[in-house]
Amino acid sequence: MKPHRKSRAPSAALFILAILVAGGSFWGWRYWRRRVMERSEAHAAACLKVLTVAEVDFRSNDRDANRINDFWTADVASLHSLLAPAGAADLSYQIQLIEKELAEADGSRPDARPYRGYLFQAMETDENGNAYREETLPPGMKTKNMSKFGFCAYPAVYGRTGRWTYLVNEGNTIFRVDTEGKPVLRFPPQAPDPSPPFGRPD
Repeated sequence: MKPHRKSRAPSAALFILAILVAGGSFWGWRYWRRRVMERSEAHAAACLKVLTVAEVDFRSNDRDANRINDFWTADVASLHSLLAPAGAADLSYQIQLIEKELAEADGSRPDARPYRGYLFQAMETDENGNAYREETLPPGMKTKNMSKFGFCAYPAVYGRTGRWTYLVNEGNTIFRVDTEGKPVLRFPPQAPDPSPPFGRPD
């Protein structure tokens, strides 16, 4: 009488099942990471719109009270922390045209904290190579520009928190470029591709 041989079918089936589960988990993780990046990118683009609104407010309402319609171009953080100008009724208040979390994500500062995976920075020169930071008033301070400004948003960890770097200037159109996570300090001479429209960020 021949000995009974155990079937290897269950072991093979379990092996195949394990492969399928592992593969599904891998692709599920990749999909989840992509969705996280997309949400971070959409939020970064929306924050650039917030900065353009803040600039329009700063200029049209003469927030620095220098009697000149100019944009603030020195940095991002000061659009939250800039103190009231001399001569204002209340010298203790901060202008606070943007939220604190966005101000803290100013990539020009050594203690910058990424906001939803992105850092933000004021550009230095426009598409013609002219400095955004000009001297208006008070004299001796190159922190403003009467007609132009530029900002960029770039991923804190390229490929993990985002891929695209976003740009905006006084034209209020969001552009995107792949800089491998590096900030853009000069607005490109030839405008890059406009960013596709996003839904409302989470």
